[in-house]
Formats: sequence, structure tokens, C-alpha cells
Amino acid sequence: MSLKNFLGFGSDTDKSETHQVTAEEAVASVVTSNDTTTVRRIIAELGTLEPDQRRFLAGFAYVLSRAAHADLEFTAEETALMEKTVIEIGKLPEAQAVLVVEIAKNQSDLYSGTEDFVVTR
Repeated sequence: MSLKNFLGFGSDTDKSETHQVTAEEAVASVVTSNDTTTVRRIIAELGTLEPDQRRFLAGFAYVLSRAAHADLEFTAEETALMEKTVIEIGKLPEAQAVLVVEIAKNQSDLYSGTEDFVVTR
């Protein structure tokens, strides 16, 4: 797939050719040779989810992290509640919920000023 097609600027004939991406292809497209074993495990773990579910969980966990980070810190109780909520509502196993919450917390901590509006929109 060309960059032009990826960005949606391909011709109509290019757009008619659809290719369903498998979980393995999605993981392979994200993992680079510079990634650590931990990063590869996280990508592989979350890569098994359907794209719509990944999108929902990412936004949902980020919104939870915004509430927990309102005082500019994450407590152990807030983190545990976030994980429990992601398990219950997101229907994830505990290991995946922990990963999703940690990623959301890190993103919120690093980019909250610029990402808050865009993610919650």
C-alpha cells in the first residue's frame, strides 16, 4: 500500500481494491527491529483485538486516565479502579487490562495538554 493510498488520496480504482489486514499483519506493521521485547509483547497482546475494540478501549482508558489524573498524579487506588473498570466494561483479561491502563496513564501523563480534547471528542 502506498502512502498516498494510506492517507486516502489514491485514485478511485485504488480504493476499490480492499485488503483485510490480519492481526499478524497489523502487529508486523507496527513492530520495528528497534523495539524491545516488552514493547513487542504489548503490541502482540493488543494486536489480537478487533480494530473497533482497540479503538474503543484506547479512548475509554484515556478518558478514565483523564479523571484519575485531574490532580496530576495517579494513586494505586485509582489505577486499580481503572483496571477493574476496563476488565468489566472492556471485557478484557486482567493482563490486557493492565497493559491498556498503563499505556493510557503514560499517554495522559505525557500528552494530556494536547490530546485531551481530541481523544474525548
